[in-house]
Amino acid sequence: MKTIKQYLLVFLLLFAAGQLLAQQGNVAAGGDASGSGGSMSYSIGQSDFLYYNSAYGKLSFGLQQTWLGGTAPLLQNVAFAAGWSSLSSYLAPSASALEDAFAPIADELIIVQTMSGFYYPAENINTIGSWPQHAAFIIKTGEPCTLPITGTIEENRSLALATGWNLMPVLSQDPTAIEELFPPEKGALIIIKEVAGTGIYWPAHEINTIGILQPGKAYLVKVAEDITVEFPE
Repeated sequence: MKTIKQYLLVFLLLFAAGQLLAQQGNVAAGGDASGSGGSMSYSIGQSDFLYYNSAYGKLSFGLQQTWLGGTAPLLQNVAFAAGWSSLSSYLAPSASALEDAFAPIADELIIVQTMSGFYYPAENINTIGSWPQHAAFIIKTGEPCTLPITGTIEENRSLALATGWNLMPVLSQDPTAIEELFPPEKGALIIIKEVAGTGIYWPAHEINTIGILQPGKAYLVKVAEDITVEFPE
């Protein structure tokens, strides 16, 4: 019993005489690890710990949230009104199967279309296949909903457009000026139209009711020749 009281007394003295500090950080450590079974990259971040400092010594303890396996995934939320909408992403989704990618809105989803295929879950029809790179979709939902897309940044932001009509994604995280993608002096662009709206960009008639291109949306684009556009980071 005497020993327990002594321990308690020492702890109280440490607490009273010491200085209490709290700290939060982002990335505390990281690196690469390898062995006979393979290799991986890792980082350890967002630490929360307490630190005691007194004449009797130092004590620190805490918890860190750890991400193993390379670059941590990002999240993009795309909101849809009931009815027809468009969809694209600046992320390369972690879930490439359409059934998995659209699972969060399975109850609201009616159909997903591209320029060459469609995904109709009620009839178990999928002529699109997996989520394509630089995907751009026309989508119909029965109720307003939000689709969370988890993945990594799409590194290839060069997009090829064929002569005629295209369904164009927005590959930038921020809204993009149309003139930045289609410099007027090049003259290749004929018109841009919203998929589920009345907005248009028609340079020949100096009409722009779209404003700027919004991440998460896709647009109908008509060009006079095959071109490649480069989305900014």
